[in-house]
Amino acid sequence: MTATEFEALYQEHHSYLMGVAYNHLRDRVAAEDVISETFLRAWSHRESYQETGKARQWLVMICLNLIRNVYRDKAARPVWCTLRDSQAQTRSAPLEEFYDVQRALKQLPARQQVALAYAVNHIRGQHKREPAKIRAIIRRARQRLRALVSD
Repeated sequence: MTATEFEALYQEHHSYLMGVAYNHLRDRVAAEDVISETFLRAWSHRESYQETGKARQWLVMICLNLIRNVYRDKAARPVWCTLRDSQAQTRSAPLEEFYDVQRALKQLPARQQVALAYAVNHIRGQHKREPAKIRAIIRRARQRLRALVSD
């Protein structure tokens, strides 16, 4: 596929793919990032593309895989709360306890931190269900967290 052919492919399918990405992500900036990455990957793998007239399907599959990656990254990213230094100067007993828990959370293995972040997102309603494996990891994380906080 030549650069001219690829440019025509971009012009023909960009708007459609933007709609697909935006409908899934509901974030214009994230959708634009996914579309840019979609076309970068398509360009880098253009030799493997077989011109069977299914260019849109090929591009949509690349786009959907990238959207899945966005969701995985969001689910794996721990959600932590931090206070500004000006707020930290007026610490009270509950804030001290918060900082103790925050320090203990950072001592957990990464897998348990991710599981707890998944639970927080689940509570916020971002996930419809919690797999049994995640629940088991969360249970172990809570036990370990209790031990770390009580020390």
